Order: sequence, then structure tokens, then C-alpha cells
Amino acid sequence: YFAEGLEEIAGVPYIRTPAPVDFRATELFIEKLAKKLHLEEKAQHYRREQEKKAGETISREIFAGKSVFLDTRLAYTQALVELVDQLGGEVAGLAVTYVDLSNRGIIERLDTLMNATPVVVANRQPFEKANILSKEKIDFYLSTEGDTAFSARQGSIPISLLNTAILGYEGITQMTERIISAASESSDRRVFTGSEN
Repeated sequence: YFAEGLEEIAGVPYIRTPAPVDFRATELFIEKLAKKLHLEEKAQHYRREQEKKAGETISREIFAGKSVFLDTRLAYTQALVELVDQLGGEVAGLAVTYVDLSNRGIIERLDTLMNATPVVVANRQPFEKANILSKEKIDFYLSTEGDTAFSARQGSIPISLLNTAILGYEGITQMTERIISAASESSDRRVFTGSEN
């Protein structure tokens, strides 16, 4: 609402794109911004350079054959779903903090996923999330909201992105490195304890 108000009242233009969290959304964001600023050629060069650097980081399918539960703001959901897919995983559950009229377009784009996947709409309601995790086999619990500890008790690998940059190419790189680190630490812990969960 804020951006729409600025444009309506003060004539400040804004662009509407999905949150630039994965490659496609970041590319779209830069493309629209460059068009507004008349910097298309510079933006193309920047995108190629950054995609090459970030692509080296996510060349592996970290989530190959694994299920992922996403706990995030609705604005990040579509891009995180695509990132999980790019990393070889499957979204098996979703928790979003709230839904309002400004998010209607996101809900429509996620309609197929939301009809086939358990969804929780609640702010700070870990018991609802724990309920889903107790019923579904979830390998990774990926959260931008920070409350991940309970997911470890349910047998998932918790990955908090709370203090990790997630936007743009640098965000793709930092998120992927955080995911690799958490998966590696968890794997080491499982080997050490002899646990399979």
C-alpha cells in the first residue's frame, strides 16, 4: 500500500515484481528497474556477470530428492518455491505469517501448490507447524522468520535465514551457502550419533 500511496500522492513511480529471491525474480526485478531508469544495456551486462557468479554457488542440487517446508512471508514464497525447485527439492509444506488484499496476486500464482500442500497462515504459531511436521516426512525446514528449533525435534534439518541476506544475486549466494552449511552440519551430526532422522 505504501508504494501505491507514494505514486498516487507524490508521483513517485514504483515497480511491481515478485521479491527478487531466486534467479528468475531477480532478473525480472533488474529488468523492470533498468527500464524505468533507462539503463537496459548496463543491466544486461550486470545480470550476466552476477548470474555467472551466483550460478557457480548453486550448481549442485542440494535438495535433490528431499522435501522442504517453507516458513516465510508470503511475498517471498513464490521465489523460494522456485529456488527449492532449482536446488532439486520439493516443497512439502508452507507457513506464511499473514495474507491480505495486497497479496492476492501471490495467492493466485501459488494456487496449485497450495491445493496440494499443507499450508498454515499464522504468525508465531509453532504448534500448527509442528502438527504438519508430525504428519509429513519433512527433510528440511527453511525459515526466514527464525523459529526453527522445534523442527529439529520433529526430525527435520532446521535452516534459519533470519540473519541471512536473501534478496538479489548476493542473497541467492548467501542462502545457498547457508543451506549447504546446515545440511553438512546435520549430516555430520547424524553420522556421529548414528541417527537417520
